[in-house]
Amino acid sequence: MSPPFPLLGRVRCVTAIAALLTIAATGFLPVTAARAGGYRFTNIADTTDGYTNIGAPSINDLGVVVFGANTVDQRYVIQTWDGDNIFTLYDEEKFSSFFVLNRRATINNAGTVAFFGRVNDSRGIFTGDGGPLTNIANADSGPLSGAGFGLVSSLNNSDSVALHGWFPADESNGIFVADGGPVATIARAKVADEQYLIPALNDFGEVACAAYRGYPGDHGFVFYDDGTRRTTLLESRNAGLGEVVVMNNLGQVVVVIDQFVGRDTISTLSIVSSEGVTRLADSDGAFAGFFASFSHSGINDHGDVAFHATLDDGRDGIFTGPDVASNRVIVEGDTPLFGVPIEDIFFAGALNESGQIAFQYTLITGIRGIAMATPILDVPGDTNGDGLVDVNDLNNVRNFFGAMGPDDGTLDGDAYPFDGLVNIDDLNAVRNNFGAEGAAVPEPGNLLAMVVGYALLGFVNLRRRNCPGSRT
Repeated sequence: MSPPFPLLGRVRCVTAIAALLTIAATGFLPVTAARAGGYRFTNIADTTDGYTNIGAPSINDLGVVVFGANTVDQRYVIQTWDGDNIFTLYDEEKFSSFFVLNRRATINNAGTVAFFGRVNDSRGIFTGDGGPLTNIANADSGPLSGAGFGLVSSLNNSDSVALHGWFPADESNGIFVADGGPVATIARAKVADEQYLIPALNDFGEVACAAYRGYPGDHGFVFYDDGTRRTTLLESRNAGLGEVVVMNNLGQVVVVIDQFVGRDTISTLSIVSSEGVTRLADSDGAFAGFFASFSHSGINDHGDVAFHATLDDGRDGIFTGPDVASNRVIVEGDTPLFGVPIEDIFFAGALNESGQIAFQYTLITGIRGIAMATPILDVPGDTNGDGLVDVNDLNNVRNFFGAMGPDDGTLDGDAYPFDGLVNIDDLNAVRNNFGAEGAAVPEPGNLLAMVVGYALLGFVNLRRRNCPGSRT
C-alpha cells in the first residue's frame, strides 16, 4: 500500500510527528491565516550604524538574521541579529584575506552560516557558526577544482549546501551537494547539452533545479532529485525560467516562468511539484513581472510564499499573493518605513516558518539598511503583536496615552484594530479583551522544543543518507 502522501514518504512521516510534538510543546501554530493585520517592521541595521554597504539578509526559523557588510573602516564582516543585539561571527581582521561575494550569507536553525568567498587565499563555499570555517566546496583543489560558483542560497538544517558549479576547462557545469565530506554530484553535463541554474536543497537532502537543453528559451525544465532518482516536474518550450528556484520540505518548488508570445512576455510565478503546477501570480494584471534571479522568492513548510515583484507603475514591492492590495507586505513609494518613504526594496527570499520576512531597503534620505517584517496577529486589544492581551498591553496604552502616528501597527500603545491614536478606545480594547490570545510568532529564547524537532529531522536525514541507494 502506498503512503497517503506519496511526495512525503516514510521519512517525512517521522518529521511530521516531530513537528506535532513541537507544536504541542511550544503552543506554536502556523500563522498562515493571520495576515489581515499587516506587518510590524523592525530595523536591524543601517548605514548610520557604521556600515557602508549591507548585503541581503537571511533568516532562520528562530528569527535570527544573518548578513554580510562592509564597515566604514573598509572591513568585511558577517554578523547575526538575535532580535535584540548584533554579533560578529567573522571579521576580515581574523584572516589574511576575507571576501564575501555580494555580502551574501545564509543561516540555518543551528546557527550555521554559509557563504561563497575567499578566506586566507582559499576560494570556495565556507560554513561555520562563529568558530573555525570549513571550506566544504574548495574551488582550488579536489573534485571542484577550477570551478566557478554562484551565490549560496540553499543551506539546510544538516549543514549541507546545494551549489551550481561551472568548469571553464571542459565547458561543463553541474549541480552538487557539499557538507564537508565527499561532494555528491547530482548532475553534470556539457553546457552545450544541459545548462543548470542555481539549485534548492531541503532538509531531506532533496534537490530541485531549473535547467535548459539548448539555448535558454529553447527547452526549459525543472527537475527534482530525491537521492535515488531524478524526476522532471515541468517542461516548457519557448519560455525562460528563473535563475533560482526555492523549495520547502514538502517538495514544493517555486519558479518564475517567462512565456514568450510573439513580442510579448507573460511572466508567471508558480509552484511545481509531483502533484502538478499551481499558478500563484502572473503579469497579466497589476504585476509587470517577477524578479527571477538571486532567489527573490521564499516558501515555507506551511506553503506560504513571499516574492519580490514589479507593479505596472514601475514600483517594486514584496507580496505574499496575487492581490496587490491585501497581499502586500511593503511597496516602494507609498509605504513609509520608520516614518520615511522608501526609494528601493530588495528581497532575497528570506522567509521563515513564522512568516517573518527579512529584506534590504533604501530610504529617500539615502539611508540603506535591512529590516524584518513580522506578521501582526489580529487579536483585538493587542498592542505589540505577540498574540496576547495582557499587562504589557495595558502598560503600553498607559505609557503612550495621547500619542498619534501611523495606523499600520507600528505606533506604540495603539491596540488592534489600529487607528493611529492611543486613547480611551485602546484602553477599552485592552480591558474588554484582557486574557485573549492568538497564535504568536515564537521568541528565539523560547523554542527548545522546536530545536529538538529539527534535531530529530537531522537524525532522520543522517540515517537516510546512510541507507542503501542514498548519495555518497
